[in-house]
Amino acid sequence: MADILSSNFAKTAIKSSPSFVKPFNFLRYFFIALLSFYCGTMFGSRHCSFLLRSANDITLSESNLPSFLMPETSEINSSKENKEVFRERTDCNCTKVVKEIENIKAALDVALNNHSLITEDWSEAKKEMEKERQELVLQLENKKQEVQKEKKEKLYISQPISEILQKSKRQLPVTGGGISRVPKRALLHKHDYGWPLPRDDDKTEALILHQAGTSPTEIGDGSEIPFYSNVQDATEHCEELLIVSLDHGSDTKKCLAVMNAYPSYHLARFMRHAGDFGSKALDTKELLRHSGRGRTSGGSMSFRPPDSSSMMKNWKNLQRYIDAQERAHADLKPILKRVARNNSVIVMVCNIGQAVLLVNFICQGRRRGFPLENLLVFATDEKTHKLVSALGVASFFDEANFGHLPEKEANAYGDRIFAEMMYAKVLSVQMVNFLGYDLLFQDVDMVWYKDPLDLFHDKSNDLAEYDILFQDDGARSQRYAPYSANSGFYYVRHNARTVYLFTSLMYHGDMIIQSGSHQQVLISLLTEHASLFGLRVKILDDFEFPCGFHYHRKKDFMMQVAKGTTVPWIFHMSWTRNKTDKLKYFKQMGMWHVEEKCENEKGLDVIDKLGDDANSDAFFNECCSFEPIMTCFYRDKPSKLPCKDSPPIDKGRPSFW
Repeated sequence: MADILSSNFAKTAIKSSPSFVKPFNFLRYFFIALLSFYCGTMFGSRHCSFLLRSANDITLSESNLPSFLMPETSEINSSKENKEVFRERTDCNCTKVVKEIENIKAALDVALNNHSLITEDWSEAKKEMEKERQELVLQLENKKQEVQKEKKEKLYISQPISEILQKSKRQLPVTGGGISRVPKRALLHKHDYGWPLPRDDDKTEALILHQAGTSPTEIGDGSEIPFYSNVQDATEHCEELLIVSLDHGSDTKKCLAVMNAYPSYHLARFMRHAGDFGSKALDTKELLRHSGRGRTSGGSMSFRPPDSSSMMKNWKNLQRYIDAQERAHADLKPILKRVARNNSVIVMVCNIGQAVLLVNFICQGRRRGFPLENLLVFATDEKTHKLVSALGVASFFDEANFGHLPEKEANAYGDRIFAEMMYAKVLSVQMVNFLGYDLLFQDVDMVWYKDPLDLFHDKSNDLAEYDILFQDDGARSQRYAPYSANSGFYYVRHNARTVYLFTSLMYHGDMIIQSGSHQQVLISLLTEHASLFGLRVKILDDFEFPCGFHYHRKKDFMMQVAKGTTVPWIFHMSWTRNKTDKLKYFKQMGMWHVEEKCENEKGLDVIDKLGDDANSDAFFNECCSFEPIMTCFYRDKPSKLPCKDSPPIDKGRPSFW
């Protein structure tokens, strides 16, 4: 029993004392443990309490023992009380034991006297340690200054992320804030905001900055800034993810500042230029000044506030629309009800100047067996209305809103006629969408290979969750950022977000008049409404929905289309100067189905000749070719068959074949 008691007591004493106190406490507690063993052996555990307490009551001098080794006053008082109790309750003769205690006390006093020397040495050691600490702090500060001087490398955002990361020496804290890397393509596919997606061979990376508590649990690949091939691993603790896209091909050197502050969902942009009263081109000698998103390094401004003339013209258009709105809606409702399929309507806008392109779409669509009974053409003049009706297609002509518009086709993109026809497109889409219908809007310079409504109506694919789907225009100019949406082909689902989007676009008619492009204005509104109202915008895969960008710039792809090894959903002959060139390119590609005798307004003459026999089948048989009409014009442009004997349209360009 005594052995166990002494052993446990010694262990507890050593364990509970600070490490630098143990040498002194050990003498004290070793003596107590020894006494416990001796007493227990001689007299039994029953008579040891007094001796143990007596041994604990060794008088220690404050002059030779630190305060932390002095016994508590409560312990001393308790020891004296227990001594008296013991003397009353025991008849044990402990004279010999007490003598031994006195001898051990004397030995302990000698040891404690030597402690004063140790205390003096400890004070000197502390002084030396403090001196060394101050020297280390000074060395660290000097090292920081040296590192700052060495950091003169310029890291541009256009550099590969991997090169930038090699210059960083900071390890990502697993549980705090920090930085992680993920594949850009995987990030945008998993968290698709609707922007054009990177190609499959895109190997670039995205940086994720983590606030405290949002860093990944895992270390990643173990590199200095961890890489996560699985985006979910990198974002597992993110309750909100903000994505910023910068133009990698920019001609300016960009810096990006990220901070904790009142949140903004727009970029605050600053450029070095002289301001509104000097040169507006980039000037590295100037201060960084607040700049709009439309300012380019060359000084041009993609977005300018509409002038008073544009605003007043838009007021007249809006007044005309408001005055005619009730009657126009009443006339339009029964037509929409009759033609809608799955609550969807195909909407096209056309004047007689562009009508031959519309006729080609209808001829080509019927030859391929596409159901076009849900096609509704908003004719902007009586001639177009007559021609479309003869083809057996629903037509709506609103004299109040469209009667003042020009009949002639636009000479070039963005000219006056082009801009006025753009506003007719805005009104047409707004009315159909406002009245509760989904719609596919498309320009007339279009052919189908497959019915796109089959894709858009399929609720099992990922596209079903988006409010509006756009063809990729192909342009990456600043004014079309970030969507590069082609306003000549898009599908709209009716809901509160899309209704307000197209009503807002109508209100912004002055910007359309000012810029000459409703595409530019529409994209700016897409950006704002996606941020403010959560509008879900999606840009379709450009190789599945190609356009003039591919015709003029993607030779390999167009060769696949010409050979029939690639079959896209549709083809849109955009990026082409005027109607004359569009017809030539369609004919070269074997996409033309209108007989020459029915081209342009000659189709109206055919209708007149048919007289009482004029109906959709008669006109179709008279004007539409079952087989594509193939004609060569330029050897350097894509064609269904080789056109090597034709001249080039662009000097010095090789043959397409």
